[in-house]
Amino acid sequence: MALLDLAERAALLVGPEGILAGNETACRLLGVRAAQIRGRKPDQLLEPLQSAPLVDPEASLSDSGSRKLVRCRSAAGQGVRLELRVRNLEPGRRWPQIWMLLPDGALVTEATTEHAHRLQELMSHLPSVLYRSDNTPSWTMRFISDGCRSLTGYDEDQLLEDREISYLELIHPEDRGRVWNDIQQALREFRPFRVSYRIRTALGAEKWVWEQGVGVYGADNRIVAVEGFITDITARKRTEDTLSSSQQALARLLSNLPGMAYRCRNEPDWMFEFVSDGCVELTGYLSSELVQSRTVAYGDLIVAEDRERVWQEVQQGVQARKPFASTYRIIGADGGVKWVWDRGNGVYDARGSVIAIEGFVCDVTEVLERRSGT
Repeated sequence: MALLDLAERAALLVGPEGILAGNETACRLLGVRAAQIRGRKPDQLLEPLQSAPLVDPEASLSDSGSRKLVRCRSAAGQGVRLELRVRNLEPGRRWPQIWMLLPDGALVTEATTEHAHRLQELMSHLPSVLYRSDNTPSWTMRFISDGCRSLTGYDEDQLLEDREISYLELIHPEDRGRVWNDIQQALREFRPFRVSYRIRTALGAEKWVWEQGVGVYGADNRIVAVEGFITDITARKRTEDTLSSSQQALARLLSNLPGMAYRCRNEPDWMFEFVSDGCVELTGYLSSELVQSRTVAYGDLIVAEDRERVWQEVQQGVQARKPFASTYRIIGADGGVKWVWDRGNGVYDARGSVIAIEGFVCDVTEVLERRSGT
């Protein structure tokens, strides 16, 4: 039964007394339920197209098995022509047998045509393009799917064989050289290519597209064609550009602050996962030296007498899910001591566990010295 369930095609398990079991596909094809199929004689469901018996006993014992054209009644009551293939499960023994029921050539052709029609319909609804083109600078299209209209504004008849416009003319002039070079490099290395670039649509709009494809090679490894997929990524590109601008603005803001912003683990050594460039003026260390403790951990900069107190003050805030504030001393790269003020919050996962600490540290040495002097 496990073997039958794994079979993609209609399959029966047959013994000397009749059908032992059938998979779901076979039941649908024969128009019966699983409980109805067990114990029935195969000739009650199938009949040969000639007068010969359904199975040739000698042929079924051979390594290649037995093949025969048969007819069955479908669930709709119509006659269906099938190819019956019979193989013995155990070499040299007639029973049990696996009977595979396959559509004959005419039905395969009909099914293939239907499949192609559905595929074409699906492709026409995609906001993307499937294509086959020459590997030439003009990218002459030999096939292009219906999605080209929604992507480019041009019909496939206009793009095919450069009848009205070549695909090259749609690519932004500043991107054409890069696209050609990137694709040719991939083709020379016999690997898929991926490129992003701008196109100009029939209405003059600019879009960003992402293209992935492969080379089609002949027997001599020469490129016969290029086949691939092109999709619109304009919205995603705009989002990325907006995020990039926001990140750059945030980076400028942080670099101008008189202190350092950070994200670290909730551990006594306060290993930084991120720290802004203000760390240089505050500690004397570059961000690359402090992140992941590549040179020194931030916890090592805290004066030894203050470390336990700082830990306790941070943990009290974290456990209460409130911001914490702590004032303590650090030793910079030059050996000098500074007083700093550290304010931050815990970062929690969905279960409420602390996964990081985020905060801001600034120099308060002059403030404390003035207070102490008065």
